[in-house]
Amino acid sequence: MLKVAVVQRFCAPYRIPVFRALASRPGIDLTLFYGRGANGGQWQQASVDTGVSSVRLFTLSARFGLDERHYLLAVHPGLLRRLAGGAFDVVLAEGTTNILDNVGLVAWCRLSGTPLVFWDSGRPPSEPKRLGRRIIDPLARCLLRRADAVVTYGRSTVLYFERIGLEPGAVFVAPNTVDLRPLEVEHDAWEGRKEELTALKQGLNLEGRRVLLHIGSLQKGKPLDSLMDAYEELSTVSGALGMIVIGDGDDRTRLEKVVGDRALEGVRFLGRQISGLAKYALISDVAVFPHGATLGIITTLALGLPVVAACGRSPEHEAIVEGVNGSLAALGDTADLARTLGDILSGRVRFASSQQIRAMVHRDFSLHRMVDGLESALRYAVATKATSVPSMDKQMRGPK
Repeated sequence: MLKVAVVQRFCAPYRIPVFRALASRPGIDLTLFYGRGANGGQWQQASVDTGVSSVRLFTLSARFGLDERHYLLAVHPGLLRRLAGGAFDVVLAEGTTNILDNVGLVAWCRLSGTPLVFWDSGRPPSEPKRLGRRIIDPLARCLLRRADAVVTYGRSTVLYFERIGLEPGAVFVAPNTVDLRPLEVEHDAWEGRKEELTALKQGLNLEGRRVLLHIGSLQKGKPLDSLMDAYEELSTVSGALGMIVIGDGDDRTRLEKVVGDRALEGVRFLGRQISGLAKYALISDVAVFPHGATLGIITTLALGLPVVAACGRSPEHEAIVEGVNGSLAALGDTADLARTLGDILSGRVRFASSQQIRAMVHRDFSLHRMVDGLESALRYAVATKATSVPSMDKQMRGPK
């Protein structure tokens, strides 16, 4: 039995199915260690039981903004004491995002001989570094190099870890995703309810409009201004438009004011939705994501809706096949975003069927594939450590 300790700053709701699936794999005994998150937004803490053996840690945290981005720094003073008492075979921990915990974690793992796997999104080589990243990058690279294996989200970031010094065989891909099965069930349940879908669209006063859909937290670090600009531009040339915005966060009030001040008709803010996303996808024509990393891309593709996303560092962009299930627009280029959406809404660009779009993402971004990547990295780290590094007990005894 492989005893696995998973370390997270907080337990996000969309990660619970991942931990449950990994814990259910034969031969894995998993314990989740996590701290305090937030009540909403990008650091939202799960409000339900994790469904796995778990330990809630005392948390010291601080949130701050820098260079138009928002960050959560956290440290869990009791983490190493808890790990030392658990006799774990391997630790799976967040990478750069949990940098404060990782300073002590790397030292403890090396002293105890415990294999360490970092779970990190990495960086495409061409991505410019913001100020916050430039500040922590030397330390982040130093810590990442000391892992026995790394799990990253996409093919585009594998080279990053090899360039900073990890062996090619020690880098594993676990496609970033959510549990797609509830989305599939929900879609099938709503697909045949035409009258109810028509009534929903009427209730939102979107009847007769082509509808854009955006799903995601509304945070100041990933503003939707370019989407609002593109929507305003499209409204003057594409006839009746509507937009459904699902999500909540500290930027919602400002965005609603932008819509009001500009008198943008047809924009509906519906707040955070736990379930029922399928019905909104089924009354929409295209999903739009004008910023970087977001699991909303995977979610909307799983609901059969084509996607327009701005080119960015998000590994989820790898799910988009140009002209088949979506299109990419230039990041920060409102005119290009409006032009791309206009071509779709006018019918000049056509995509695969909803059924084909759903099949593609279920094939390439299933929860099973994500957990395969995590498990492979864990078993590799344990096997490699066993053959290359003597245990602390042997080191303390010395040679015979």
